[in-house]
Amino acid sequence: MLSGAGWGGNRETPRACARPLRACARSRDAPWFIQLKWHRPASAGCFRFGDARRRGLRQERIARQAEARATVLERGGVPLGFNSMEQFRGFGWETRSALARSGNADADVYLRGSAVTGYSYRTGEAFDVGRRSDYDFAIVSSRLLNKAREFGVRLSRKGDRTFRALSDKDLMALELSGAMAEIRARSRQESSIMIYRDSAAVEHRGPNIRLP
Repeated sequence: MLSGAGWGGNRETPRACARPLRACARSRDAPWFIQLKWHRPASAGCFRFGDARRRGLRQERIARQAEARATVLERGGVPLGFNSMEQFRGFGWETRSALARSGNADADVYLRGSAVTGYSYRTGEAFDVGRRSDYDFAIVSSRLLNKAREFGVRLSRKGDRTFRALSDKDLMALELSGAMAEIRARSRQESSIMIYRDSAAVEHRGPNIRLP
């Protein structure tokens, strides 16, 4: 949590709170940007452009996203959802061991998504705000990617990654069901996996943290 600038419990206006948090995040990660996608649950109602309530929620979202991203950076790259680098290292070892037992000792593993950026790309919501966020894992293995292609798993236009997260059917075909079950048991049931050809393909998609 940022000292003196945290969002939780702050009684300032959303704009006043968002400004220093955004500056703090960008001072540590210049390419970082705010994600303002809007999804409208039934309880939210409709917002008109310029609506005061929407403007307030916009600043609140900026503040929460900035605080989450700055927190990751301040903790030395420990993703959100992990309490310490020691816990993260232990999880990294367990994940690599699970992949090795499934015959994928060559695979490298990265964590992407809201645990790293601080917000969901799909909704713009900050990590673990109003819901339990998932973990997005990137498995780097050209061999596994070729195997996925052979089984008919859809790849990206460039062919450097799977098009979307692997389904249960895909996991079974690639003999990753057991490893995925272990990963979910040690992290979050909502966790998902995509396969990448190399680390450059992971970097191309944005912020990530390699599992130690």
